[in-house]
Formats: sequence, C-alpha cells, structure tokens
Amino acid sequence: MPHPWLSRRIVYPLHERLLKRPTFAYLESLEESQWLSRADLERLQARKLTRLLQTAAKHSPWHAERIQAAGLDVGANCAPVTLEQLRRLPVMTKQDARVNVDRMRWVNVPGGASKYNTGGSSGEPLVFYFGRSRQASETLAIARLICGARRQS
Repeated sequence: MPHPWLSRRIVYPLHERLLKRPTFAYLESLEESQWLSRADLERLQARKLTRLLQTAAKHSPWHAERIQAAGLDVGANCAPVTLEQLRRLPVMTKQDARVNVDRMRWVNVPGGASKYNTGGSSGEPLVFYFGRSRQASETLAIARLICGARRQS
C-alpha cells in the first residue's frame, strides 16, 4: 500500500485527472467552506442551489418546465434562490424519473455521463446518469469517510 502522503498528493490526484474528474478541486472548496460562518455557508448554499437550477433549466427540458411552472427566476442575473422558493418545486418521484429519463438527461454534459441504475428493490430498477462532477463528489465523500475512519481508530 502506498504511503498516505504519496497517495493523497500523487496517486489519487493523477487517477482523478486521468478520469477527468474535478475531485481535488472539489476537496479544496470543501476544506475552505468548512470554516465559514453559518450565514456565509447559507449564502454559499443558495448560490450553489441557484447554479444547479440554472444548469437544470438550461440542459434538461423536463426540469426547465417544472422550474418555470413553479415561478422560479433562475436567469443569469437573478438573486440566489431561497429555500422558501425552492419549496414551490414539486418533489420528483421515481415514476417521474422512469418516465422522463430522456428529457432529464443532459446529453452533452462535459466529460460525458455514465449510466447507472438501482438494484430494483422496489420492483423495478431506476435508471439515471452521473456526470464527472457527480462522480467526483461521490469519490471524495468515500475518501473522506475512509480517511476519517482511519484517524479515529
């Protein structure tokens, strides 16, 4: 097993770069944001939520229709979306995801998207797609969990 420093500084960053995932850029932003005040963290969350909704509105016809029907302004120069405004969006169900998978998917997402599906424990598998950013987020969450568990033992 490689030395932890070598793994953290060389092996894993190289691995993630080869996979074209922004994992370590995401790690840097998490390490910076963990020390924010509650108010600053809430502002950051609102900005990220707004960017997510802008991306969904731009690249997913199904989400764009729902965002517009909820009366949310996610234009380029809009104020950050509040939680109160977000509550106007109806909850997406598994049935919505099954029926509209092609209208939800960002076809030309940078870096491509990988198809995933659940095991179907509810009777039918749920098909969905992950882009590179989402893959990086999941990889980072697992790495932080493992590193945190090692520090505690």
